[in-house]
Amino acid sequence: MGTQHTHPGMAFGVPAEFPGLQALARQLQRSLTIIDLETTGFMKSDGVPPGIVELAYLRVTTAGEVHSYQHLVNPEMPIPWQASRVHGIKDSDVARQPTFARHAHHLADLFATDLVCGFGSRRFDVPVIKASCLKRGIPVYEPAQLDVREVWTGRRGGGAKGTLGEVARHFGVTVGEAHRAGGDVLTTANLLEAMLKAYGVEAVLRAAINIDQAASVVVQPPEPRPETVSAPRRPTAGRPRPAQISNAIMEHVDSTGRIKPTDFESLASNLGCTHSAISFEVSGLLGAGRLTCEQVEDVVIQQRIAYRLEDAIEMVGGADRLKPLKTALDMMMDEPVCYVQLRAALIRREEQSLYIPAFEF
Repeated sequence: MGTQHTHPGMAFGVPAEFPGLQALARQLQRSLTIIDLETTGFMKSDGVPPGIVELAYLRVTTAGEVHSYQHLVNPEMPIPWQASRVHGIKDSDVARQPTFARHAHHLADLFATDLVCGFGSRRFDVPVIKASCLKRGIPVYEPAQLDVREVWTGRRGGGAKGTLGEVARHFGVTVGEAHRAGGDVLTTANLLEAMLKAYGVEAVLRAAINIDQAASVVVQPPEPRPETVSAPRRPTAGRPRPAQISNAIMEHVDSTGRIKPTDFESLASNLGCTHSAISFEVSGLLGAGRLTCEQVEDVVIQQRIAYRLEDAIEMVGGADRLKPLKTALDMMMDEPVCYVQLRAALIRREEQSLYIPAFEF
């Protein structure tokens, strides 16, 4: 089938055929929509979404038709220069563009019917679209999802890293224009096509949730729950206590001299806990001074963080808000940043600010 375009906006060039995606849509009897957004920033802790400045999607129907759509969006707020530095979109580019309200109902319809795919879309693109719809009083559905990044981490281990471009190049996929919605959608579509060929349909679908379930409508944000006093939680039988995890980490460091991000998975497997539990304890030990930066740093990750850290700090308004800072870096680096590596980078930054060179007389 040739590329088609049905929704008002600008189509972007896509191949006429995606054999793997077309076969998957036929097998599931559900169209696939691969989405990407460019925004003014990140989701706030209270659920307020950033402004959307560009959106794009590629839709593969059960009949094998391929539709593409891309459009700049007026975010109804200034675009911070830090965000413009990432995607290159400025206030003047979107001043005369329609707002998200023009696109919201169409996207809500796609969420109700399609398998929604993207790279990191479960953590960012889908929540931003849902919150942006709800902000305008538009009912929106919790879609069936397949996050292509989760296919990668699921096959390579929970600690696997990689930007969209890096993962695409691993599969020999030509990378589109990075940090522009249309380019990222096309790269993601070609990447998913390559993964289906390399891993098979069943392995790819293990990363998807609620595919066989009808989407559930979300009419409005959930009401706040009344505060209740709950009984202290008891440790789950067989699950290691934090002290046990800390001791195992320190034993590993005493034995090897350091703990690398790649060690988290093997420690978690040996202890019967999660990767995040290891990361949490390592971060705590680093913050408490029981581990040093030299013992936890990954040089490549530290270089990437250093390149964006000051912009992220300015964006969130300080270096003391770890979670918003991590979220900002996740967006800027196009991949999740490890809390341990972020904490190490902040410690190094503080050490440099406290250093006062001696004067020679």
